[in-house]
Amino acid sequence: MNKILNYCDIFNDIETKVEYKLIFDKHHVLYINKSYYNIPLHGWKIHISSTIENSLEVFYKCSKFLIDKKINFKCLKSIDDLKYINSRNSPRCNFGKFITIYPKDSKETSKLLEELNVLLNKYDAPYILNDLRYKDCKSVYFRYGRLRILSDESEEERKYIKLKNNKIILDPRLPYFYLPPEIDWPFEFKEPESESDDSLLLKNKYEVIDAFSLSSKGGVYLAKYNEKECIIKEFRPHVYNNNWEGQQIFCNEKKIYEKLFEFDFCPKLIDSFQEWEHYFLVVEKVNGETLTNYLAKNTEIYQSKQKKDAYIDNTYNILKQVLKILKVLHSEDYVFGDMSSENFLIDNNNKVFIVDFEYCSKIFNVVNKCIGSKGFYNPRNKNNTSGKKKDIIGFGLLAMKLYSNSNFLIDLDYDLCLKNFKLAHKKLEIPDYIYEMVELCINPNFEMSVDELIKCLEIKDCTMLKIRNAINKLNRKYVNKIIDSDLDKKIIDVIFDSNTTVSDENFKSSVSVGDYSLEHGAINMLLKSIVMNKNPKIIERYINILFLNIKRKNGFNIGFQIKNSGRYSLYLYNGICGFLLTLQYIRERDQYKHIFSKYKTYYYDLLIELTNYNYYKTSFAEGISGIIFIYINEIKFSKKRTHVDNLKKLTEILLSLCIVKNNDIVFVNQNFEESDSSFSYGEIGILLTLKAVLKLL
Repeated sequence: MNKILNYCDIFNDIETKVEYKLIFDKHHVLYINKSYYNIPLHGWKIHISSTIENSLEVFYKCSKFLIDKKINFKCLKSIDDLKYINSRNSPRCNFGKFITIYPKDSKETSKLLEELNVLLNKYDAPYILNDLRYKDCKSVYFRYGRLRILSDESEEERKYIKLKNNKIILDPRLPYFYLPPEIDWPFEFKEPESESDDSLLLKNKYEVIDAFSLSSKGGVYLAKYNEKECIIKEFRPHVYNNNWEGQQIFCNEKKIYEKLFEFDFCPKLIDSFQEWEHYFLVVEKVNGETLTNYLAKNTEIYQSKQKKDAYIDNTYNILKQVLKILKVLHSEDYVFGDMSSENFLIDNNNKVFIVDFEYCSKIFNVVNKCIGSKGFYNPRNKNNTSGKKKDIIGFGLLAMKLYSNSNFLIDLDYDLCLKNFKLAHKKLEIPDYIYEMVELCINPNFEMSVDELIKCLEIKDCTMLKIRNAINKLNRKYVNKIIDSDLDKKIIDVIFDSNTTVSDENFKSSVSVGDYSLEHGAINMLLKSIVMNKNPKIIERYINILFLNIKRKNGFNIGFQIKNSGRYSLYLYNGICGFLLTLQYIRERDQYKHIFSKYKTYYYDLLIELTNYNYYKTSFAEGISGIIFIYINEIKFSKKRTHVDNLKKLTEILLSLCIVKNNDIVFVNQNFEESDSSFSYGEIGILLTLKAVLKLL
């Protein structure tokens, strides 16, 4: 499209014999000469319609012609204004009106109509609904109505027509041509006849019974054929909807209905045809109601626990069905685009149907710029969210809508939306996993697939969703690093990377100075001894020395004192978890199992105790990742449900200690700074820990 955005820029290049004054308002420019003030208040006026593509050329030719004839006229200010006037969102009474021409009388109107017909006959243009088209020219229309505006008039006064006998009548501005009976037809060509009842038959067989909706893009009608009801969707050409015009939308919807013919969640396509210049799809009528209406009928869920529980079960089933529909669309590389509760029907058997593919397009389509219906997209990211993520966000807001109207608050404030939904979660006792799922779906920084959401609903747990999201972001962050994913091998490498020599003297020396380090201290020497299968008596003696040096306070284990500093550690490389790791190592070896049995009760008590602390460090060496590693080892050994639950709890804490920054995930280290990329103290260790957790779950 030409970079000229204002049509008056072209006007300035046209030579004029008469001086024209330009009057600007918000959306129009009025081009008038001194004869404008002699034009009657009411009379016949001409409208010129144009497509976006032709508009610059049409404006130039039309304005040049009108200037030469010294005719007053009005035009939309910019291409953006024309895009709106030619869109589905335009009021039907204003639709398509690009240029408005003000003849002085009906004689001049008739002459101009014929000349404009010759000038503009080759151009395609949208049909202006409340005008008459002149002959077969798609660009030229006319009607009787208000011509000139008085500065001292109110908006209400401008809606009326004053007749020659001073009688005042309403100009109804209907979405179809209407000539008040008080106005005579002044033209030599014949006045069009009113449409007969035959017009209610489309394709000579579909009887239109009712209109569900009417808009500038066309209507949606209830019809009947062979005594069976059906739905007819109308598509008007050159009506734009998110950069697609009516015929393109018709072809796209037809293709999708054909693609989904085998699936029972989609109404069957019965017929498709063109009548006059309009296109029609005939689809099977579903005996159901929109999810919007379904929700409105369930306000009694707050009255009793029984009704509440039944509703939660029903909505769980609805969400599963919606996700399975999305799975089919996404598997065919389609983005649905508008997850509004108006676009899903539910029948008496609680079966869900999808009923509108107006915004549905291929993932790679960059023309369709649909952002969705109000309340079903995040306005913060409306221009930055595309592809399948758009549907995921919409699904989250649809799920929110099933329990409250909090989704509509997102237009005001994202945080207010979540805050209000949190109250609904508490009052309605919405399951935690559904609340978390909604929160994750509408977060633009969170990545997930429909399959993962389906799994989340099936197991009624969102932990795996969160873990996968963190893993995906960390994998992208360290895509160029070669990462060994075997945690056990990594630990062995850490143990044997040090040059410490195992001896009683060295072991006691490390303990005496408070060096319990897994990297180079007492725990390192004990683990080396276990791996090298040292004498059980040596192993037992070392373990007993470590056990006696674990400090306790108020009945809780607080760990080893680090190098006599007065600080204590619970962590893997310098604290209690390092001691637990030595117990796990001896449990795995037959020659040491009798030693483990002596500490078994303490081991399991301490394992549970670890879940009761607050953690703010994330690393493998001196953070919660190392504690999670201890639980990973335990679950490999015992697979007890309580341990799995505790593992999830600890992993949730780890994930709470990260932020998304410039679409990169960042974990904080022990100094409350961004972690580096190392294994022991950075994000590589966290990544491997999360992968190990996901593998177990």
